[in-house]
Order: sequence, then C-alpha cells, then structure tokens
Amino acid sequence: MFVTASQLAAFIEANKPQAANHWVDYRVSIPWIGGGFYVRLFMGKERRNRSRLDAEGQVSLPKTSIALIFFLWALCCLAMFGSVILLYLIKSTIGIDLFNGPSILHPFFYN
Repeated sequence: MFVTASQLAAFIEANKPQAANHWVDYRVSIPWIGGGFYVRLFMGKERRNRSRLDAEGQVSLPKTSIALIFFLWALCCLAMFGSVILLYLIKSTIGIDLFNGPSILHPFFYN
C-alpha cells in the first residue's frame, strides 16, 4: 500500500498541534542547580463540558477550594503590596520622614 504526496501532506497538516486561545499564556524556564524548573500558566474561558470535568476530577471540592484560596491569597498579597507602595508615595509627597537621610526609592520616583 502506497501513500501519495497529497495524503502525506494531509496527514502532516492534521497532526500539527493546534494553538490554544488563552487570555493569559505564560511559560518560563527557571534554571536551578542540577537542572531547572518550568512554570506554565494558562487562563481563559472554560470550554470543557461538566461531564468531562467530573471525569478528570477537576471539579472536586478540595481542588476547587485550593485554587480559590490560592487565588484570594495572591490577590490579597498584591493588594497589600500596592497599598504599601501607595502609602509610601503619599508619605513622601507630604514630606513625612520616618528615618534620617535620603530615601532609598528617591532616585526612582523623583528625578
């Protein structure tokens, strides 16, 4: 049985990986001693149906709870960090000095 060139081209085209459309598509490799690690973060609209999610164990209460707790923790950390920076800038603008000497962030914000 022989394969024609058009059949081979169709087979190659059909087996190409499809690019997924995600809102966030973040991939990074982190070098480390003795090897490395990789981080992948994809966020987008859920397109799988409920029965497939149940079969994969993606909607179990522990997994959903852990994901929600992690998301809220990250959101709180980001809000706290932003609040500290905002309060520091307000304090510096008003002219309140907590320590003697120049500010560490002075060259970055007041050039």
